[in-house]
Amino acid sequence: MGSAPKKPLNFGPFMTSEEYRKDFWADGYQDWIDFSPAKPNDAHLAIAELQNTGFVNGVITQNVDNLHWVDEEQVVAELHGNMYTTSCLACGHIYSTSHIIERLEIGNPSLLTDTVDRENFWIPNCEVCMSALKPDVVFFGESLPESGYNLAAQIAHDAEAVVVAGTSLNVMTPLPFVEMMKGLGKPVIIINKGKTMADKIANVKINADISEAFVKIVDSLMSPVVI
Repeated sequence: MGSAPKKPLNFGPFMTSEEYRKDFWADGYQDWIDFSPAKPNDAHLAIAELQNTGFVNGVITQNVDNLHWVDEEQVVAELHGNMYTTSCLACGHIYSTSHIIERLEIGNPSLLTDTVDRENFWIPNCEVCMSALKPDVVFFGESLPESGYNLAAQIAHDAEAVVVAGTSLNVMTPLPFVEMMKGLGKPVIIINKGKTMADKIANVKINADISEAFVKIVDSLMSPVVI
């Protein structure tokens, strides 16, 4: 049996309700414990190698897990933000989310037990102006970060082709960039197990595991040609 579906992260209630923010941080703490140890997989590493060797000019991602940042040379447009930073909603001061997690543990010893004390749950505020904090990820009802959107548009404009990898595009945010590139006459290649929202406009569709596919692509491009 799978776990119960998570409630969507709604921007409006987060901004107006301290109780909503308490619930968010109580649940978000466990999410951080579960997901922050994740490391780049073979697909992330292969895509980084393709960037470093000039075959790929950038990555447009809807993920917030920071895993495309294999090294500082990567060009990554994060359409939905990044969970590893948290910002003050008033003054804009930026913190590492790990620092906020440490403050949560200090203020809520029950987080380290089997039962979280939600009734008396304490949430940290900005250390500069004492206003509310929010992770730098896009909630439902919130606008996309301008920096990520503009970088994605530049990557799409400069690229000679687009590879859609490991996404069905059911979350509609990246789809306009794929459609834009198709409209400019640039090839659309899809690597994904199952259908995607862009299948009808794809020049090539590969139904495959993306880690296996990208490892093979890197091996093929890096192998010497014997004539």
